[in-house]
Amino acid sequence: MPFACLFVPCFPVQAVVRAEPELRRLKLHRAAIAVVDGAENMMRVAACNAAAENLGVYVGMTKTQHSSLVVKKRLAALEESAQSALLDCAFSFSPRVESTAPGIITLDIDGLENLFGPPAKLGCALVDHASAMGFDTNVAIAGNPDAALIAAQGISGVAVLPEGKEAAYLSHLPIEVLPLSPEQAEILDSWGIRTCRALAQLPPVPLTERLGQEGLRLQRLAKGELQRTIVPFEAVLKFEEQVEFEDPIDLIDPLLFVLNRMLEHMGTRLRARSLSTQELKLELGLEIHPDRNLGQQPVKIGPVNFERTIRLPVPTHDTKTLLKLMQLDLEAHPPNGPVRTMKLAAEPAHPRFTQANLFVRTAPEPEKVEVLQSKLHAVVGETDKEGRSTVGSPELVNSYKPDSFTVIPAFSETRSQKNSTQKSGPQQEEDLLRIYRPPKPATIKQLNGRPQHISFANASGTISKISGPWRCSGQWWKKKWEREIWDIELPVDQGQGRYRIYHDLLSDDWAILGKFN
Repeated sequence: MPFACLFVPCFPVQAVVRAEPELRRLKLHRAAIAVVDGAENMMRVAACNAAAENLGVYVGMTKTQHSSLVVKKRLAALEESAQSALLDCAFSFSPRVESTAPGIITLDIDGLENLFGPPAKLGCALVDHASAMGFDTNVAIAGNPDAALIAAQGISGVAVLPEGKEAAYLSHLPIEVLPLSPEQAEILDSWGIRTCRALAQLPPVPLTERLGQEGLRLQRLAKGELQRTIVPFEAVLKFEEQVEFEDPIDLIDPLLFVLNRMLEHMGTRLRARSLSTQELKLELGLEIHPDRNLGQQPVKIGPVNFERTIRLPVPTHDTKTLLKLMQLDLEAHPPNGPVRTMKLAAEPAHPRFTQANLFVRTAPEPEKVEVLQSKLHAVVGETDKEGRSTVGSPELVNSYKPDSFTVIPAFSETRSQKNSTQKSGPQQEEDLLRIYRPPKPATIKQLNGRPQHISFANASGTISKISGPWRCSGQWWKKKWEREIWDIELPVDQGQGRYRIYHDLLSDDWAILGKFN
């Protein structure tokens, strides 16, 4: 049963570099980088890349300053996001994936030849997919997980170990690729054991007498003979990206620069799972210092959270659309302080599938409509005096209140489903009431409390037929009528005209509400 191991060299370093914007990440690709950890006054190097080692940097040394050395602080949130991205990368190839260690993923690739071709081609596809997520990785394929792990740690690029020949491929690797304790490493070094070949050639019985069963296990690992069962990772659909800035950011443009990189990572992870998102949540940690007396000691204030949520009409993973929506939202609701931390979370959703029509012109894409609505909101505001949205499509509500309506987004799946399920029957033309917007003022002469003569616009005449009144307010619990509505008929130039008029009981004004066809 073949296994593939995805190994990220200098994982803490790559996790930090991965969170940088694209241009900054390219500059850091070949730079000497050291990641430090610990208390502020006792920072020590936790990881460094090969370029930093060439400058004399090693793990465990105290924080040092060098003109060519880039020093970054180790952040658990970045490594957690990077490990989740690696798992998403692996799950796009195999359903059985093990999170072996930080920066190490093991895959069961049995039966995947029909999908991805021979093992070497599968290894190259894994490397390319991980590179799209911001990682430089090694991939090794072997008959057991431990042999694949050792090969991935010692061989750059893609390595395929034929079954039964693992020992020959691992023989030239240094002994450091094995999981040695400091005591075991010191003992083997004193014996002159430098490679896996030298360890594999030791007699088993004396080795066991000196190092115990653990020594025999290390020898079997060096030969590629140890077999074990991988522990599949229980996938949790959690898509989050986090970053902490060394210096607070108080401008939106550099904030969007970093946010673009985070959205690219998020989109790649969503596509790896064949998913999209319909809701984005941005959480900013603001660094706000209250006014204080200069004679007092400074007080350390924790970050203040600033949250914004964007809900989309349809699921999408288009990075440009999401970034534009985020930009418009932040410009309309800017944070009230410099940003120290930023966390982006996406709610996964199944992608949208549409069927094009050969004979009907394609409507605007919902993503473009959503961006246009956000731009219009920035100009006219979000709501009117009645609390309704200022941008969208008007829709009648189930109410007797005059001129009662609401505004819904221009594109809504629930509205589309509602329209598709509604059955449109024939509507009689003579029953249509053409509403005047706004209503036309009218002058009424009454007889015994009923309209007798009407004048409006350029028309005037005696009412020949009338029905009503119907009193309404739309809010029965107030027990106060607002309008009296009448339907009238009067002679006009083209014959008889039928209108609906109303009397505003609050202002004592008359108006023409509309005309019947």
